[in-house]
Amino acid sequence: MKVLAINGSPRKNGNTSTMIKAVFKELNAEGIETEEIMIGKERLRPCIACDHCWKHKTGKCVFNDDSLNSIIEKMKQADGLLLASPVYVGDVSGPMKSFMDRAVYVAYGSEQYMRHKVGASIVAARRVGGVAAINTINNFFAVMQMPIANGSYWTMGLGRDNDEVSGDYEGMNIIKHLGMNMAWLMKSIDFAKDHIKKPDTTTRIKSLIRCERFPKLD
Repeated sequence: MKVLAINGSPRKNGNTSTMIKAVFKELNAEGIETEEIMIGKERLRPCIACDHCWKHKTGKCVFNDDSLNSIIEKMKQADGLLLASPVYVGDVSGPMKSFMDRAVYVAYGSEQYMRHKVGASIVAARRVGGVAAINTINNFFAVMQMPIANGSYWTMGLGRDNDEVSGDYEGMNIIKHLGMNMAWLMKSIDFAKDHIKKPDTTTRIKSLIRCERFPKLD
């Protein structure tokens, strides 16, 4: 099994990366492979809601001049996804938000490629905004139909300068628990595949609330 981590920080050895490494340590101890991708310095285009990926069901974003489509291919091969971001103005970083918006829409328009894979969130904050950023990431997992692994409290660490989060002993302990819980949940789901039939929840109906007539559901 493998976990792919997406790092939304521009700092290669920043607090976000420190917490990712702490999760990786627990995952590796359970025999789970790991890979980290940095997007914090990338010029990821925002989603423009053009509907191309939905209408044509290509499994790719129409914009092919950044790394999103290559990341999506890696996501398809992974068994778990760890999204980690610093807090900027009370929420996730810009590149992380662009990544999530586009990745969700591609999934809506194709095979729901992350359905039933485990998701986990990490946030690095200086003072406030951590809970809001965690909720933003977990909303991504929810609409992607991904079970969410948690720590023993909100999965964030406090710090500003590189590796300052290491001094947040409570926060790092929570992140350690996140890694342990993520490994356990992934193994539990993998075991259940041979014993419990997965529900078919791949069909989505796209409609507008203002429509007078709604699609008929079975």
